[in-house]
Amino acid sequence: MLARKTGARVIAARVDGTQYVVPPGIEKFQKGKGPVTVKWSEPITIPEGDEQEIAQAMEAWAIEQLSPR
Repeated sequence: MLARKTGARVIAARVDGTQYVVPPGIEKFQKGKGPVTVKWSEPITIPEGDEQEIAQAMEAWAIEQLSPR
């Protein structure tokens, strides 16, 4: 993983509401059709270890960080 090799910190990000701005099949933005919100987590450093285990842990972390509350 590039972030682990470089020591870069990573964030999980979630974007909701884009279906109101660019619905499926539409090629241009539609103003005022609904709110778009962005949520992101605190940055973390990826630990050393097995890449598959880390990927699974990162997925679980991202889901926990970004799930609607």
